[in-house]
This record gives sequence, C-alpha cells and structure tokens, in this order.
Amino acid sequence: MDRDFIGRRITELLIMKDMSEYQLSLDIGKSKSYIQSITFNRSEPSMQALRDICNSFGISLSEFFDENINNPEDIHRITQKLSQLSANQLEAIEMTIDCFAAEK
Repeated sequence: MDRDFIGRRITELLIMKDMSEYQLSLDIGKSKSYIQSITFNRSEPSMQALRDICNSFGISLSEFFDENINNPEDIHRITQKLSQLSANQLEAIEMTIDCFAAEK
C-alpha cells in the first residue's frame, strides 16, 4: 500500500464528512493515536482496519483508492440503489445523466 496516499485519503474523507480522527477511531475500535499514525504517514493500516475505515466512511475499498471520486459516499449510495434497478430503468437514468452532462 502507498502510505502517503492512504494518509492523505483518510484526511480528505475526514474533512468531507466533517469527522474527527477521534470519531473515526471510536467507529473502528482503535485509538486516536492509531489513526494519527496513519494520517501522518508513520504507519499503514492492516487490511481489516482499512476495511473498517471504509465502512465508517460508507464506501468500498475500490472507492477509497479511486482518486477521481470526489464524493465517494454519495457515489457508493447511488451505486447500491442502481444495482437494484431493471435494465429499462437504468436506460432511463442513463438518458437523464446524458442530459445533465450535455448542460455543462
């Protein structure tokens, strides 16, 4: 794992969620110093801790590592809902998205 990226990404997600390192540490059952050691790039989380961190943020591991996602929690929530739709419903949503994209 890239220690610098992980620390930056956790800090970014903390800011986006208006969450403190202390709140995150409580969510995953670790100490605040554990989270700080990761965000200050002194250590790397275990895979289980990283999964727990992602769960706390409401995102998947792939969303955590995708730097192009600026709002991973929203994307994750929407993706979960999309996975439950029919092909026709997805086609209608795609057309709507195309209309929004054309307005840019």
